[in-house]
Amino acid sequence: MNADPHYRLPPGVEIRHWGEGPAAEEWVVYHEGTGQTLRLSAAACVLLATLIRGPLDRGRLAEALAGAFADPPGLAELESALDGLIEGLVKHELIELRDAPGTQAQTQHPQPSGEEVPEGGVATPAPQATINPPNTATTVRPRLGELSLHEVRARLRTGLALATGPFVFRIVSHLPLVATNLHRLYADFPLAEGPFADFHVRVDAVRGPRRWFMPQVQFWLDGFTPFKPLPLDQAYAMLEWGMNWCIASHAHHYLMLHAAVLERGGRALILPGDPGAGKSTLTAALMLDGWRLLSDEIALIDRDDGYLYGLARPVSLKNASIEVIRTHASLAVFGDVARDTHKGTVSHLKPTPASVARIGEPARPAWIVFPRWKQNVPARLTPHPKAAAFLHLASHAFNYGLLGGLGFTLTARLMDTASCWDFEYGHLPEALAVFRELAEA
Repeated sequence: MNADPHYRLPPGVEIRHWGEGPAAEEWVVYHEGTGQTLRLSAAACVLLATLIRGPLDRGRLAEALAGAFADPPGLAELESALDGLIEGLVKHELIELRDAPGTQAQTQHPQPSGEEVPEGGVATPAPQATINPPNTATTVRPRLGELSLHEVRARLRTGLALATGPFVFRIVSHLPLVATNLHRLYADFPLAEGPFADFHVRVDAVRGPRRWFMPQVQFWLDGFTPFKPLPLDQAYAMLEWGMNWCIASHAHHYLMLHAAVLERGGRALILPGDPGAGKSTLTAALMLDGWRLLSDEIALIDRDDGYLYGLARPVSLKNASIEVIRTHASLAVFGDVARDTHKGTVSHLKPTPASVARIGEPARPAWIVFPRWKQNVPARLTPHPKAAAFLHLASHAFNYGLLGGLGFTLTARLMDTASCWDFEYGHLPEALAVFRELAEA
């Protein structure tokens, strides 16, 4: 970590809560003059607060994290995102370099520490441009895993509010299968507080004969049923598919691409893929190899800064991929298997705790890789034409046409900032080694 630069908040820049109530875990850096904003997780906010108070060294950062968190995030995880955080803040003029001690001032902005001496020679305190990091030791939201399975079932009867990245789902269900899988796969996710939710959804048994004979379940959003009923053993899979549909159909403040997204070192890897291409298998393996999962289905690109934001929800694996990942990572946690779905056999893989802990941290796009699994072929990356990549992403986006010119602009900007590759692989260990080299380059 480079500890030499001294940063400060420019005049007119402030930190505000972003979320519901005093326990909100997201913050936003706001520039009053330009209107630029950048959302931060509580951990990133602590990192920023430490950064602008002097050179950033391990000791000061560890002390700040210990004071702000009852269960501090890993220092290595925050360090890996530091470069991306600083780049985004500098890009939008939300932080700036302060003059190093002993050098002549290069700016008319007041220094954030020390004193200014007016013409009369009487020292007056300099204006402060600092923030107080959130004391999440007292405001941290409880996680779903802190509830017993019995408590989860009880909350689901009236509505369990679950925060998944920028969205809050209030879920109602009387089905044990739904409660069991939520308790297992979303244990690290925070429970939302307050009455607000982006989506009010329900998964329950249908009424009538189908409640007892070959029982079926239905998905509701605000009382509306967008899908046909499915067999009872597909109830949890239906919830996950319904949550994807809610986001893809309504979250148009993002450009949404049909692609998986992972992050390492502040840089985002985007994995578009056709069915059967091995996208989800590769996504799961990369996550288990230390990459941070943002999403396995929907890439959320912010309309203002072009950064990618995460959901970190469970990875959907199908058919042979389930056993491939079970064999590859024996400690991986899976949900119940749903068989004979329209996608075949389906099971969901629990996201890593590190992915959930850093769910609010954006990542800048760096690579777009089109994966393709082929039996026994060596793992290799080859350049993919950017024009073809543009057409593929635009045609597989959820809302490219709806956004009109903005969709074109955001996709074109993505082509400017990310390199594009085709990737063939036949064995996961070789594939993981290729992506380690890519991340280190």
